Amino acid sequence: RLYGNVFADLNNNCLNESGTDLPAPQLTVVAQSSDKTYLATTDSLGNYDMTLDTGTYLLHLQPYNALWNTCYDSLTVTFSAYDTLEWNSGINTEINCPWPTVQLSAPFLRRCFSNTYNVHYANEGSVTADSAEVTVELDPLLSLQSASLPYTSPGGNTYKFFVGNLAPLESGSFQLSVLVSCDAEPGQTHCSSAGIHITNGCPATGIETAVIRVDADCEGDSVAFSIKNIGGAPMLNEAEFVIIEDLIVMRSGQFQLPAQDETIVKCPANGATSRIYAGQAPGEPPFFAPTAAVEGCNGPVQPGFWNMFPENIANQSFDRDCQPNVGAIDPNDKQAVPTGYDAEHYIGRGVALDYKIRFQNTGTDTAFTVVVRDTLSPWLDAVSVRPGPASHPYTWQMLGSGVLQFRFENIFLPDSNTNLAASNGYVTFHIDQKPDVPLQTLIENRAAIYFDFNAPVLTNTTFHRVGEKFVTVGTWEPAATYLQVDAAPNPFDAETVLEIKGLRNDYPLTLQIFDLQGKMMKQMNSATQTFNVKKGDWPPGFYPFCVFQNGQLLGRGKLMVW
Repeated sequence: RLYGNVFADLNNNCLNESGTDLPAPQLTVVAQSSDKTYLATTDSLGNYDMTLDTGTYLLHLQPYNALWNTCYDSLTVTFSAYDTLEWNSGINTEINCPWPTVQLSAPFLRRCFSNTYNVHYANEGSVTADSAEVTVELDPLLSLQSASLPYTSPGGNTYKFFVGNLAPLESGSFQLSVLVSCDAEPGQTHCSSAGIHITNGCPATGIETAVIRVDADCEGDSVAFSIKNIGGAPMLNEAEFVIIEDLIVMRSGQFQLPAQDETIVKCPANGATSRIYAGQAPGEPPFFAPTAAVEGCNGPVQPGFWNMFPENIANQSFDRDCQPNVGAIDPNDKQAVPTGYDAEHYIGRGVALDYKIRFQNTGTDTAFTVVVRDTLSPWLDAVSVRPGPASHPYTWQMLGSGVLQFRFENIFLPDSNTNLAASNGYVTFHIDQKPDVPLQTLIENRAAIYFDFNAPVLTNTTFHRVGEKFVTVGTWEPAATYLQVDAAPNPFDAETVLEIKGLRNDYPLTLQIFDLQGKMMKQMNSATQTFNVKKGDWPPGFYPFCVFQNGQLLGRGKLMVW
């Protein structure tokens, strides 16, 4: 048994002094051996307790954020049978700052029904956050019915909730009841966001950098993507943007912006889900860059594409919840965001996963305790687990061998026949992949839900496959509809084969390949309908090409080099 107390050492002497220091609630304690990892979280008084197997462990703390350090780096201990160890430790800061955070979540969104958003806010800093205010912006097809806190509305679908001064490590939550419009199309994605603002932000470091932000808007027959440098310094190098339409990369380009400048990129709109990633170095995978998307612009909604790709939100004072509306649902299930690319659910190396486990008491009496156990995939990093918002208060710990447990004590969950809405619950968590997961690795996850002393209810199994270069590139704009081209592979990193199909004669063909500045990189002639294109020393990126026959343009396309 390992137990103890963790405190916030506000005067930086690594001694727990009553009246000066504070308990450190919801902080992760890690006990790690060569083959097992145990995690526990501290309660409101900073206390934790965990049961371990015998063996030698490295004990350490996971601070809340980059502001905090640990008083002691780590401690190595060996447990024999029936050993008990008390380990107390603290966290402190070199810079005294507030650190406001906010999280927004909902179990599901049903058309024509009331739904509940949970908003959790906190000050994870070492000094009081003054005059904290949470702003919630609802999706246009959601309407606010009620809220558990007073609010004001500056207009539109935006609502402000004043939560006052937040002491160090203080947290709170409130709920919003929203109605999903019956005019929403089935499966349409609804995005709502929350931000927290204070009057005494952390002092600037004096180091100004470029910061890229992107937005997407539907403007009639086109999608307009705005790329902005909201930072205090110009971009030092060119960066790349990539535009994905449903499953296909349709466009790319490069940009370099002065401070506080922006550029607009427009694409034709046809109802597809159009997404931009912008800010990555040319040729790099885009999934770690800022992103924005539009669904159903100038056409019917094609559901299922929005959450295939990861969304990069690095700012803890802002959160966004994007999920499709649903009809009838399995009340006990597990979901993951991103869902992954196409039928194989591909994600890139290093892409983190956010899981949501939903449960409902479909029995005949009140459930007093609900326990959710999730045996994590061995390819996920248990130490990186960050518990997220939930429908009810809970405690959590890692039971060893990657078994993550959430416990809802005294939840008093009514059965669905007595109170359908209140019979539902959920919990969320964030987790990273382990480093250097082999390509084509399958990451699977399933949870077991225990209602009191009943047999567990098993959820569905989520799955993702780790890959690279899996996004298809749109290759061909023919001059005549009967002409087609196949480029395999595309993207490519060594060579690819272009085959032109549908030719009505056997005259020789000419291929011209250009860079994005219009400079011709290669010209090839072929007496057949195929070209073998080798990468050579070309840098990664997109390369437009044209195919001619007897001087006549057959069509245009693009290749992507990794």
